Amino acid sequence: MALVHSLPRFSVRPMRRADCGAVAKLSRESFAYFRALGSKGDKPSRADALCAGGFGPKRVFRGYVATCDKQIVGYVLCCDGWDSVPVGLKGF
Repeated sequence: MALVHSLPRFSVRPMRRADCGAVAKLSRESFAYFRALGSKGDKPSRADALCAGGFGPKRVFRGYVATCDKQIVGYVLCCDGWDSVPVGLKGF
């Protein structure tokens, strides 16, 4: 008898409005992790702020989510502008 193991299915896709809650949850988890390491960074993202910033005519970023077996497991928000890297690199 052969054992059959199915491998997880990973993919990356553009973020949808419906993803804002899951992305906000990951943001809170990430924030808590870095806070425990001593970070004094900003507050975690809220779902309503993600929807306002990522969609519509006044969009300020493009979001992408990573999924594993259709569950969101990661995200990235890309925007034009200066990030917090001391060298002043443009964008993400």
